[in-house]
Amino acid sequence: MFILLGILYIFHLKKEIRRIIEWIEHNEYIYSVNVFDKDIENLALSINKRIKEDERKEHQLKKQDKNFKKMVANLSHDLRTPLTVIIGYLQLIRLEKNVNEPVNSYIEHIEKKADYLKKLVDDLYLLFWSEAIESEVDMKSINITEVVTSLLKEYIQNSKRASEQLDIRLPHGNIWILAQEKILTRILCNLIDNALKYSTGDIMFYMWGESEYCHIQISNPSDYISDEELKSIFDLFYTKDEARTKSSGIGLYATRKLVIQISGDIQVNYEAGIFTVSIKLPLI
Repeated sequence: MFILLGILYIFHLKKEIRRIIEWIEHNEYIYSVNVFDKDIENLALSINKRIKEDERKEHQLKKQDKNFKKMVANLSHDLRTPLTVIIGYLQLIRLEKNVNEPVNSYIEHIEKKADYLKKLVDDLYLLFWSEAIESEVDMKSINITEVVTSLLKEYIQNSKRASEQLDIRLPHGNIWILAQEKILTRILCNLIDNALKYSTGDIMFYMWGESEYCHIQISNPSDYISDEELKSIFDLFYTKDEARTKSSGIGLYATRKLVIQISGDIQVNYEAGIFTVSIKLPLI
């Protein structure tokens, strides 16, 4: 009789241990122990204590990581202003008529390096800013037609290339979405800048509302992009031709993160020599 009870107890004990192991594997608290054994109860208490400590450390690490990203984003932002001023003064010096050719070529070289440095700082800011604002996005009703119209007008007024290459088709009526205007503007600027940089012809910017979504499509002629390259295009630090483009490989990665943060979807396609970025944002 005692042997039978002992066997049943061992069987029940093994079953309870398996249940505890499953909880541990899922990093869950052990809420109850269905066996009268002090050692098992103490084990459960120790495991719960360790899980609680791990959660505290994880929360602390996430907080430190977030603060670090905010700090780098702020530093990058602070670096952008003096770089912009330096580039502006270099351009003014080049316009001076009494600047001789050797000096002018030196200034042109410095200006190119300053432009490249500013692009790197901009990308660094974008990367850490997109990481730092996760879970802090304040979504509001936005008239995306007004935002896009105003933004494209700025591009056309300030960029000769944009005024010559942009083919724009917008809806006649207003389209409303739920988003954050700063994030939306950053997304659109990234994609338009990317198209202006890499396009080998006219750039098509189309927007329309359909099936509960606002659709934005930016297309441009492009050098050949393989299916494998398309799969990697949103990866961090991915570049098609680093030596030729001097790209940081940050822009599209950060853009995708920002699109997701405003509950949108972004896809890319390459067909018949045309590279297309498609964004879908929920309508209100």
